[in-house]
Amino acid sequence: MTRKYIVIFKDKDPVVLLVKDDVNRPNNPDCDSVLHLWVAENYGNQEYDYLEISACDHYEI
Repeated sequence: MTRKYIVIFKDKDPVVLLVKDDVNRPNNPDCDSVLHLWVAENYGNQEYDYLEISACDHYEI
């Protein structure tokens, strides 16, 4: 399963991240931990918040 997140930064444009929920990942971190690590490696100490888009209701209008 892949989880989709929108990451909203205080001083940068938002990004959408797709994180695969992989039990075979080294040390088996969860998707949230992988997201936090990716943001830290790519954006440093930027202030941010995130929301799991895949957990939201979706409507096609």
